[in-house]
Amino acid sequence: MDLGERVAEIIARVADTDIVIGDREVRLYDRGILDSIATVELLLELSREFGVELSPAEVDREEWATPNRIAQYLEQRIAR
Repeated sequence: MDLGERVAEIIARVADTDIVIGDREVRLYDRGILDSIATVELLLELSREFGVELSPAEVDREEWATPNRIAQYLEQRIAR
């Protein structure tokens, strides 16, 4: 399972929707899949899963607009 798939599965679990599994370009905030509370929960889950510290201050809704963009962001963070 690649990083993008893992991210999509975590988002699906946090947001309680499978739409992100089939469409990793779905706009999470525009479609109401994530809100501020779900974003904090997502940050905690991603931090646990990938061993990186993430804070709400890092979340730019455009950078985090889709599951694929979140995966790209995490790839960069993990590589640091």
